[in-house]
Amino acid sequence: MQFVGEIYKDAMLFKKQPESKSKARPYLGVHFVQCSVYGRLYLNARQKAYMGFCPRCGKSFQIRVEPGGSRSRFFKAFCR
Repeated sequence: MQFVGEIYKDAMLFKKQPESKSKARPYLGVHFVQCSVYGRLYLNARQKAYMGFCPRCGKSFQIRVEPGGSRSRFFKAFCR
């Protein structure tokens, strides 16, 4: 019994760390039409383009970020 009490006592010394409030990575939703799948293109580190791949065929896609661009968050892409 003493052993269990000591473990409990020691466990109380460790406080739960606050969860990090990380920012979600910006992305665009994409319907890859020929492959009939949905996926995401994520904003690159330079924040100049959204980049990604079709999850089925692997074709790469890039959508540039430009001033006055679209407010849409969902697009269609044609893989083949």
